[in-house]
Amino acid sequence: MCSSSLFFHGGIAATENKTDPIEVEALDAIFRKWKIDGEKTWNISSTNPCTDHVVNDSNDRRVDEAVREELDILCSCDNTNSICNIIRLSAWDLNILGIIPNELENLTKLVYLDLDDNLLTGELPEFLWTLSEMKYMCLSGNDFDGSLSPEISNMKNIKRLWMSDNNFRGSLSQDIGNLKNLNDLDLSDNNFGGKVPDTLWNLTNLMSLYLYNNSFEGSIPSSIGNLINLKYLVLQNNYFNGSIPSSLGNLVNLSSLDLSENDFTGSIPNTLTERQNQGYLDMRLRGNPGLCFDDQCEKSSSNKTTIIIIVVVCSTIAVFSAIIFIGWKVKRSARNTLSEEPLRGGPLQGTDLGIHTSNKEFTYLDLVTMTRNFNKIIGKGGFGNVYYGIDQRNGSEVAVKMLSSSSAQGSKEFQMEAQILSRIHHKNFVSLVGYCIEPGHLALVYEYMEGGSLRNLISGQCNNSTTISWRDRMRMGLEIAQGLNYLHQECQPAIVHRDVKTTNILLSQKFEVKIADFGLSKIFENGANTSMSTIIMGTFGYIDPEYHKTQKLNEKSDVYSFGIVLIELITGQPAVINHAGERIPIATFVEPMIERGEIDEIIDPKLNGEYNIISARKALEIAFACIPQKSNERLSMSDVVKQLKECLEIEIPQGSLTIKSSDTDIYYEDVTAPFAR
Repeated sequence: MCSSSLFFHGGIAATENKTDPIEVEALDAIFRKWKIDGEKTWNISSTNPCTDHVVNDSNDRRVDEAVREELDILCSCDNTNSICNIIRLSAWDLNILGIIPNELENLTKLVYLDLDDNLLTGELPEFLWTLSEMKYMCLSGNDFDGSLSPEISNMKNIKRLWMSDNNFRGSLSQDIGNLKNLNDLDLSDNNFGGKVPDTLWNLTNLMSLYLYNNSFEGSIPSSIGNLINLKYLVLQNNYFNGSIPSSLGNLVNLSSLDLSENDFTGSIPNTLTERQNQGYLDMRLRGNPGLCFDDQCEKSSSNKTTIIIIVVVCSTIAVFSAIIFIGWKVKRSARNTLSEEPLRGGPLQGTDLGIHTSNKEFTYLDLVTMTRNFNKIIGKGGFGNVYYGIDQRNGSEVAVKMLSSSSAQGSKEFQMEAQILSRIHHKNFVSLVGYCIEPGHLALVYEYMEGGSLRNLISGQCNNSTTISWRDRMRMGLEIAQGLNYLHQECQPAIVHRDVKTTNILLSQKFEVKIADFGLSKIFENGANTSMSTIIMGTFGYIDPEYHKTQKLNEKSDVYSFGIVLIELITGQPAVINHAGERIPIATFVEPMIERGEIDEIIDPKLNGEYNIISARKALEIAFACIPQKSNERLSMSDVVKQLKECLEIEIPQGSLTIKSSDTDIYYEDVTAPFAR
């Protein structure tokens, strides 16, 4: 999302200045097409919209402030003729339908345009690239499609271009290299593909580059070392290949590097691992099976061609043999358990796959039928693609997660997830319906979660227009905590999820919480409560800082991640937010506001003040008690469950909530629908 300013009523008096009449007419047409009543709702005059919304010029800091209002404008006036021009238009998160109106072309002095998180569709109009004064353009979280026009090169002044979470496609033009002033580029979560143009790596003013969740391919050139101001580089989940250029290690400002889920090969430059070990760099590389550390890589002489051929042939034979053997062994292991009684919350034994008779064994042909030949992808990750399907036995909806044959990490995640989900029994975990184990075809079949992810619900990206109430936020927080407490306290040996985040928390049609994705989980054998991890697993923004620093994993790592999730529920903001042009953890942004007592400023404004202030203070207290830097200073999940129940009791009228003695059971009686409005 673009960062914005609070609705500004001040600055230079504009009552004696008149808004350019062409812009007045254009803004009126835009508001009508978007069904926005600017005068009634936002105090924007229909005859002179610049009244009380004037700044000195486009360089005024209020043009690009960090805190945002749903809709606001700012203007700059020419004192020689008393005419004011609109330089800022922010209309984010208003559920606006339709396309970008042609009348926007008449706002020729626009410097800042924020249309994030709406329901806008269609291709971007060509005139958009002729707005040569534009410095900040934010179009993320819509349903735009089409490709990026080469005319983008006309935006010589653009500093921030955010277009994530749309349906853009095609390759990037070489002309993107003409955006010499660009600081922040976010094209993530689209359908872009092809090679990244070489000109992009010469944009020396770039500070953040987000290209994750696309289909980009090709190698990263050593010229990436030219991006001396780069702080954040996220290329996760593409098809990049080749070696990681050593010039990346020369980027002294780089603090976050995510190259996971690609096809990189060769050695990881020592300069990067050294910076990570020193705490200067957060580096993610999982899902690149061809990578190795410098001291682990085999050294081969280029003139030993025969040996290389032999190694390649033998490796290929070994891989295929291993796949066949693993498939045979896993399948035999599963069949050997058919005579066993399914475990009912009993202890996990060892690290075998251990799929039980309560889980249906599907053939690959079954999967082809239930997914209609895998024609609807509903998810994608290092494990492989997730497809929508219908279980032919009973007509129920399912999600089919197929293991990609190229995913080495995915094979481990498959075994871990199958092992855990087939043995744990708790209402707040996604249920494993069945599995497929055939040579070359490994799959897990889950119940389908119609409600989507908690992240989408909080951000308003679900297919409903309602806002989740404070009470239901606390109820969801409690259900997540109960599920994690079950893993930590009631499973023997204990389990650490290791990737707790709002995108891994799914919702049923009735918005019941289900924790998903156990592929990164860790089972603590022999009563151990700490494990050393050579590779840090998890997601930026949620990772326990002590685990990141020491590589020591324990149950309190999940507690830290849960604390971030709870803050997201409270604020409605993601784990990492955009503030003053940089991405910072939400906790860092909220903490000083707590110290100043600005509770109302912290709570999600979509609630419109409909919450109990005592409950809100208690919830913030719990969240921040989960995230101290040192793990021994954090609450346990059992403490979190207890305190969240108290928090919920404050909010829910007496008699509408029944809590049983078990921390894992909570029942609601005569509670209203799951949304406040």
